[in-house]
Amino acid sequence: MTYVQLCVENNGPYKCLSDSGTEMPIAKRSIVQQVMSPIQTVGQIKLQSIFGEPVVADLVSLQVNVVDDQGRNYMSVPVVFAVAGALVQNCDLFFRWM
Repeated sequence: MTYVQLCVENNGPYKCLSDSGTEMPIAKRSIVQQVMSPIQTVGQIKLQSIFGEPVVADLVSLQVNVVDDQGRNYMSVPVVFAVAGALVQNCDLFFRWM
């Protein structure tokens, strides 16, 4: 796992945990509310962690791009994120980056 900086809908950058084991990108609801008002959902999904009951999460499509160490932005791509109230790690997004 590593951290990368992502711009979301031309805002940010935001701290993103890049985890090769992530099956679904996840974004904090507070971040989505900052970049998309009102939130436009494209569906819902049930998220299941190792412990506890599944949680129903909204799905949103967001334009994201990576920001490198020198602050350069790379090409923006659409990514569908599950929206969660909170994340356990100290980050704004979870994303599988290469």
